[in-house]
Amino acid sequence: MNIIKKAATSLLESAFAREGRILSVKSWQPDTVFELEVHFPEMSMSKWTTTQHMKVKVAEGAYRDYTPTMWNAAKQTCTLVVDAVHDGPGSRWARRLRAGDALVHLGVASALDKPELDTPMFAMGDLSALGHFTALRQLAAGQPVQIAVEAHAAGHESYLRELHVTPVASEAALLQWWRNQQATGGMVYLAGNMRSCINLRKTIKAEGFNGRVRAHGFWK
Repeated sequence: MNIIKKAATSLLESAFAREGRILSVKSWQPDTVFELEVHFPEMSMSKWTTTQHMKVKVAEGAYRDYTPTMWNAAKQTCTLVVDAVHDGPGSRWARRLRAGDALVHLGVASALDKPELDTPMFAMGDLSALGHFTALRQLAAGQPVQIAVEAHAAGHESYLRELHVTPVASEAALLQWWRNQQATGGMVYLAGNMRSCINLRKTIKAEGFNGRVRAHGFWK
């Protein structure tokens, strides 16, 4: 890290850094996805009405965005789902974590997605979007959100089903799942790989869907 970037990062951390504590680490098998249960003693979750994102320190000068999900406002706990399929600072950080470790972050901010109540809702994307989608479903407060996630590791299917998420093996299978819904209106949330989000949005609209489509590209 160069001197200027290091100084800027240090100023940012001194002004905004907060700390949480890892309560548990659940490693999927194969171990390319991690569910981190975290306690955030200074975080108020009770008034969240949109999905949130959190900048988490994963290495010196390196931060990654994660979505708090499955939160318990009374206990000030939530889960961060880390997609560690691709090697990088975030993946290596997640593999090292153990219960009791500190988690440094720069606070939470709205990711703007919120449930469209009283209309059918569908969410589609890859594993990097799993936390975003389950957070959206939690905000829906019982109204169904149909979720399908692309996962290439066969062992991940059972974990997704435990979360009431439909696993599919490819982008083509994701589109077929969507067509099987036979939806003509409602709200579709796309998230994950940028190119995949663009392709899915174009296809969904081209095939006559009359509802709204929101897309969030998380990675290239």
